[in-house]
Amino acid sequence: MTLSSLPEITNHLVQTHLDAGRVMRLTITTASMWPTLAPGDRVTVRGIGAQDVKLGDVVVLNRQEVRLVHRVIACRNEHGTAVLITKGDNCVWADEPLPESQLLGLVVAIERGARAVNLQSARARWANRAVAHLSRSEWRAQRLPRRLLWRAWRKWLRLSIRVSAQIAFWMAC
Repeated sequence: MTLSSLPEITNHLVQTHLDAGRVMRLTITTASMWPTLAPGDRVTVRGIGAQDVKLGDVVVLNRQEVRLVHRVIACRNEHGTAVLITKGDNCVWADEPLPESQLLGLVVAIERGARAVNLQSARARWANRAVAHLSRSEWRAQRLPRRLLWRAWRKWLRLSIRVSAQIAFWMAC
């Protein structure tokens, strides 16, 4: 998924900005991570080292001078260098392995309209790991079950939020 920003901002400047401990907000322009990320969504990105990347994390990568947002489905160590294997949620095939030097940052939050989702919460991290495990399969036939599981997870999440709110209300009374 490519990200839009001012053309004069290079990946080097983005990396320098993130390495300094700052965060950036970028806008998603393609649907390769749909339904997690849709075109027009805004993501908050912070710098991260390759050793801190976990299975299921949504990361920003520098691939051929284009910023790309995909999910980590595997991490390997090749010749002493960390290598990340990523895949868009809406893509059939995994991306080619990228060395850790291509990692720009970690997506920590998503904004869609007025809604914001913190990807660092325990529930979001669990869901991200589950989606990463489902994404490891490169079968086209698995797309339907993956979509059904995604819908079931979203319904479960909405229900659990409602139940949590009701419990909190009754405990406050």
